[in-house]
Amino acid sequence: YPDDQRPHVYLHASRRVVNFTAITRIDATALKFLSGGKDHMTLGDILRRVGIVDPDLTMRAAAAGGFDIETVNPRSDKLAKALLVCEAAIVARASQERAVFRRYLESVGFDRSGTSLIVDVGWFCSIQHALQKLVDESNWATTVAGVYLGTKPEAYAANASFPAWGWLYHGDGPAHARKALDRCTEFVELLFASPEHGIIGLEERSGSFEPVRHVQADEETRIFVAERLHQGVVATCRLLVEHQLVDEATNSADLTLRRLDGFLLKPQAPWVAFLSPLRHSLGFGASHYSSFVHQNTRWRSPKSIINAMLTSFWREGFVATAPRQIRFPV
Repeated sequence: YPDDQRPHVYLHASRRVVNFTAITRIDATALKFLSGGKDHMTLGDILRRVGIVDPDLTMRAAAAGGFDIETVNPRSDKLAKALLVCEAAIVARASQERAVFRRYLESVGFDRSGTSLIVDVGWFCSIQHALQKLVDESNWATTVAGVYLGTKPEAYAANASFPAWGWLYHGDGPAHARKALDRCTEFVELLFASPEHGIIGLEERSGSFEPVRHVQADEETRIFVAERLHQGVVATCRLLVEHQLVDEATNSADLTLRRLDGFLLKPQAPWVAFLSPLRHSLGFGASHYSSFVHQNTRWRSPKSIINAMLTSFWREGFVATAPRQIRFPV
């Protein structure tokens, strides 16, 4: 809204930056985060994406875990043993990055008394949880709250009164759109993707802070699409404000979601062809890239994968690119 005078800032943040700096010991939360998206990674890859390159430590840790350093996707229980051997190095690195990130938050006023509101796409609110942990450790008089497109029940698992609100899943949210959006989370994230390479750290230079980006060729098509989406959104928002149509646009959200629902369930073939080459990163720190259109992950059961393919644009994209022996039964 044009008359909103509250201070706001585009926060340089990512799970790699925020969640990693929250690690103070290797507990269950840290293990879950560090092993995220490990399906295509060795122990060396897992350590490298949090800034630790130490061949001797990697070899000792793998030996303690009972697997070879070349093993891809080590078993979770064995990886936990290996990461415990690396605990001192991981905690020291996280502490170093946390000091820089804390000064960055202070520079944008995050330490002021009152409520700091995080606005994001959402789902599990892990960045908000990590920020709250940092606030508590820093003794800042700040309450961290979150407003999101959507949140999952897991976000509230530890605290039912966790101060987060997800439009799609709270109150009068559009229930009819939830199922389609749940099936097509990757596409929803593409709509909200930032037109820039991912952030893996922050550099402090003479009191100012610059993001350290992970530049990957796999990101180029996604950034191309995100830039055009942002251009259209910015131009539309300016027109809405100029013609005082903000309230009318807000009230038409239900119609917009019905259109999105229809697009996800029965897309036009040119859109499928356009989206098929796009790739996005799995896990944090751009550990692996996969297609937006026919992703097969361990988070989906075979039944849910088939359901997604048969009821959304995943189907056309998958059928168009799958080998014949897979395409026929689908």
